[in-house]
Amino acid sequence: GIHFSVLMKGGTGVLNRFVYDMDDSKDTSNFLYANNGFVRPDSFIFLKQGSRYIVKHPNLDFETGERNVRLKSIRVSHLTDIDEQSGKVKEVYNLDFPYVDIIGTNWNKLVNDGILSADEINTSKSLIDIRYISQYSSPHNKMGDYPNQQLHQIGLKTYIKKLNIKNSLFRYTEPNEQSQQEGIIELEGMNCSISNITNLDSVIRKNNNCIIKLQANYNHKSPVNGTIDLFLGDTHGHFKLDGYLENLDAADITKQTQALALMAVTSLHLSRIEMHQEGDETYVKGDLTMLYEHLKISLLKFKSDKRKSKRGPLSFLANALVLYPDNPMKGKEVRTVSTTFARDTTKGFISMIWENVLRGAQKTAVRSDALINIAEGSESEKGEKPKKGLFKRLFGKKHKDGK
Repeated sequence: GIHFSVLMKGGTGVLNRFVYDMDDSKDTSNFLYANNGFVRPDSFIFLKQGSRYIVKHPNLDFETGERNVRLKSIRVSHLTDIDEQSGKVKEVYNLDFPYVDIIGTNWNKLVNDGILSADEINTSKSLIDIRYISQYSSPHNKMGDYPNQQLHQIGLKTYIKKLNIKNSLFRYTEPNEQSQQEGIIELEGMNCSISNITNLDSVIRKNNNCIIKLQANYNHKSPVNGTIDLFLGDTHGHFKLDGYLENLDAADITKQTQALALMAVTSLHLSRIEMHQEGDETYVKGDLTMLYEHLKISLLKFKSDKRKSKRGPLSFLANALVLYPDNPMKGKEVRTVSTTFARDTTKGFISMIWENVLRGAQKTAVRSDALINIAEGSESEKGEKPKKGLFKRLFGKKHKDGK
């Protein structure tokens, strides 16, 4: 299982109307055995294999009702995840939850029987801000770390029937050392529901599926919709994903492509992209349809902020010879592509999904799969070692100091 420890140091805490009763049939919701109060440590440290999470001065206020606990003003600023091998900060989290309502829970059952249960957990108008610095993350085998696998690894028995996050903001930032840019993905007005969060065998026998549904707007205007089905009874982390994105233009992704792909998309209107993916901890395969028009790119010079000219020889060759400017092309059928990848064991769940989407977009837009294979590496079947291309061999090398 997952081994972890928690250390809180200093600070203050107040518990009002403190009542202790061993009978869990009487105690339905009294958080920390109190009717209300707050906990404000000077520092909070969470230790897990490979990582050390540190945050200063977190806030947690609470009040309880007959069947619910309301956690209020949960603010975590600059929570850092420090890599054990490099000693560098690899992730920074900023979290702000105005409230979290936990309905149908039992504090005594958690303390005495080790069972975290709730009928429903609700929050809204929250902020989830993650900054991931990949060059400071030491590579290690991540087999067994898919969300449905991690549920079985924690020592705490868990059954949460439904988790709802409404009208919230999610922001993910990843700086790129080569391009000297930052890729930022921001989803606003996010509504996310997760049902059947459990590691109890008795519950899984009745319902094997943990369903995640997401709706949001990317860059203020582009609807995003996705459903992920996590198979709880499968020890290999089997999952399915279906989703779409609509109404995207070049200006919406310029910074992201400069940071993550060393190129600028100078012209594009994407009307809709639909995808289906399926896989487990060893592979992922998918189908993708991307409907777009007027695609043009400008390749960036290595370690430059931006290649200003759109008329350089590399950009001309890319646009004139390499790319399909539209899908469908005039008088042609819509191009739909399929992909298959063996998993890179140093990469996690989201990374595998993103790589599959990126490869599907490349296969749709680039005229020859051979050119993609030279740059990025060819696709690999289940059970094979992932194949690296020219760009990954060049940019994937590490210096002796780990950078």
